[in-house]
Amino acid sequence: MIFVSVLVYFDFTTNFALFETFFSNTTFTKFFKILTTLGAAASLIICKNYFIDTKINRYEIPTLLLFSTLGMMLMISSKNLMMMYLAIELQSLSLYVVASIKRNSLESAESGVKYFILGALSSGILLYGFSLVYGFTGQTSFDGIYISGAVMSNDLGIPDIGLTTLNEVGYRANQICRVTDLPSIVDADTGFNNCKKTIETFESLGLSGCHIEDQIAEKRCGHLDNKELITKEEMVKKIKESIESRKDKNFLIIVRTDANTVEGIDKTLDRIKAYEEAGADMIFPEAMKDESEFEKVRKISKGYLLANMTEFGKSKLLNKTQLENLGYNLVIYPVTTQRLAMQNVENGLKSIFKDGHQNNIIDKMQTRKRLYELVEYEKYNTPGKKITDFSTEGHE
Repeated sequence: MIFVSVLVYFDFTTNFALFETFFSNTTFTKFFKILTTLGAAASLIICKNYFIDTKINRYEIPTLLLFSTLGMMLMISSKNLMMMYLAIELQSLSLYVVASIKRNSLESAESGVKYFILGALSSGILLYGFSLVYGFTGQTSFDGIYISGAVMSNDLGIPDIGLTTLNEVGYRANQICRVTDLPSIVDADTGFNNCKKTIETFESLGLSGCHIEDQIAEKRCGHLDNKELITKEEMVKKIKESIESRKDKNFLIIVRTDANTVEGIDKTLDRIKAYEEAGADMIFPEAMKDESEFEKVRKISKGYLLANMTEFGKSKLLNKTQLENLGYNLVIYPVTTQRLAMQNVENGLKSIFKDGHQNNIIDKMQTRKRLYELVEYEKYNTPGKKITDFSTEGHE
């Protein structure tokens, strides 16, 4: 029952206009009220059995119970669509509590699906900024989407040192891939302690592939020093487990090796050979210093290669033609959009603070009309309903 509730919430809690349009059918509305109330009750049972019994936090648990219970009560007593919508959003606040519990408890990612089930009930109020960024990507003729683990960490306000969970990354990756027709690949870090569950989760969420790396679980950004690796043999086992876990053979298993700055280029090449023999679809050699190292990898590799062109890191930034000539098949720019956005936000805020207005930076902003085009306001128009009567005409 809770899985059905998840699916319904996931698509219809993000926009009240769409919500109103869909639930104009009275019979379905009654059915939905019963369904979601049962779903909320099920979430409370999970909350008790999993969270309370493990005594994670005596303050956060009552808060989670309060939001879920109030939302369920409001859903039962609701007499109009707005009350139903408010009930859903009230229950959705529980996700923030769940996220807080997750970070405080630092449990293994094996429990991630349980968190995802409970957290997905609130899917309407998170991370549409990311979704819009990746909407741009589809309109600028790129071939695919790369969802960076470093960017995920930064957005959560934590460093890229292995603190994110399968639940957090999976949730946000799904929010991104569902708004684009382009294939989306996500950073799976070291596999979140369970490669089988990680692959199954990402595949079920609509991702087209992911990459796993050969660092220890306490991993860090690939362009930081003092990284530690698992053995080549241990990584081979993880690769084979990942390949065996996918249902769709077209789900891309990319294997990243961080060995270059730890063991040197020669041992990196040995690892790449072993990883390809284990069945990796593509190799991601991290932190190659220059053309020479990229070329050495290409010479010994028998498969597809990915190049990481992240700024301010250990790799020389090469252009598309150079990488093509070196024989690389895919290039990612993992943190580029976040750096562009955050630099402009910082400069804009400084300008407003200094000048007392935003008139001097209007030309650096996305227009209202462009935003409406990206969010596809007019797509939600419904004949005879003023609340969904949108048009980009007349907007700058």
